Amino acid sequence: MGKAYTLMETATPADVERLPLPDAPRLVIQGNKFVSNKWMLTIEKQVVMTPHSNFTAGPATLFATFYTFNLEYQEEASCVLEFIQRCFVGINPDTGSKASSGKKKRHTINVNVCTLLRKLMDFDWLGF
Repeated sequence: MGKAYTLMETATPADVERLPLPDAPRLVIQGNKFVSNKWMLTIEKQVVMTPHSNFTAGPATLFATFYTFNLEYQEEASCVLEFIQRCFVGINPDTGSKASSGKKKRHTINVNVCTLLRKLMDFDWLGF
């Protein structure tokens, strides 16, 4: 899925822009490997969303960016991003893909696996 960057919590947007980032949208996590405190969003090697502390908003912002600007997933990340999109986010179109159509490398996820994951996510673990 490309190089992952984990930066010190004190990193600035200018520090991030000095990294060799891809043009595609990318979440840059601030903190250490075990505790991520903040994130930034980059598009075309520019920080477009400065440090934000709501971690669950990060993936939502990343997916919203792809759909708002009608961007395709990077080839090396398309399998993982489509898995997350279909099984966790709930965006599951009948046809089509956000992966590049140049190569017909299509990965499908078994419907039963998606159903199991969705039921696990919806289960009230604290009230059992």
